[in-house]
Amino acid sequence: MIPVIMSVIVIMTVAAIYVFQVVFLQYVSLSTVERAAFIWDDADRQIITGQLRSEEQYGLYENEIMLQLVSKIIPIDNSQRTTSLDIISDSNSESDESNTSPLTTLISDKLVLAQQHIEHMNLNVNGQISYSHPALLPRIEVTLKQQLSPLTWRKQQVFASPAYTTHRSLVNPISFIRSVDLIMYYTEKLKKMTSSEQSEWKQNGGKAIKSFSS
Repeated sequence: MIPVIMSVIVIMTVAAIYVFQVVFLQYVSLSTVERAAFIWDDADRQIITGQLRSEEQYGLYENEIMLQLVSKIIPIDNSQRTTSLDIISDSNSESDESNTSPLTTLISDKLVLAQQHIEHMNLNVNGQISYSHPALLPRIEVTLKQQLSPLTWRKQQVFASPAYTTHRSLVNPISFIRSVDLIMYYTEKLKKMTSSEQSEWKQNGGKAIKSFSS
C-alpha cells in the first residue's frame, strides 16, 4: 500500500511542477506581448511602464505597418529587415529601463525591448519573438520553451519541455490613417503618369518610399 501511495504522490508532484511551468510560461509570454503591443507606436517608450524613455519619435512613415500595402505598388527590398529575434536567457544581464539609445527602425527597436524584457528575467527559457503581417492587422508573437523538463532520467527528458506560444494584433489607428493616406497619394500620383513614367518612377521607388525602405 505504501509504495502505491508514494507513487501517486510522486506522479502528482511531477504533474504539478509541469503544469506550473506551463502556466508560468503562459504568463510571461502573455504579459510580454501585451506590453509590446501597448508601446507599439511612434514614441520611444519603456516596455514595463509605457512611459517615454526620450522625447524622440520615429519618422512619419517609419512605422512599417504600411509596408505590405506600399510594396504592391512599388518594388521594395524587404530582405534585410529584422522581423524576428531569438530569446536566450542570460543570468548576467541586467535590465536598463533608462536606456536611450538612438532610434533606428520601429519594428527592430520594439522587438529588442520585448526580447530584453524576457531575457532580463533570468527565467532559464529560450524561444523567439517575431513580427508578422498575415492579414490586415500586423501582429507580434512570442514562443517560449523551458530549457529543462520537470523530470529527467540519465540526461534524457521523460517529458517534453514545457512550451507556450501567444500573439497579439497591433492596433495603431494613427499608423493606419497614415498608410491609407500614403496609398491614396501614390495611387493618384500614378494615375497622372504615362506607362513609361510609371515604370521609371516605380524603379526609382519614390523619394519617401526610397528613404523609408533604405
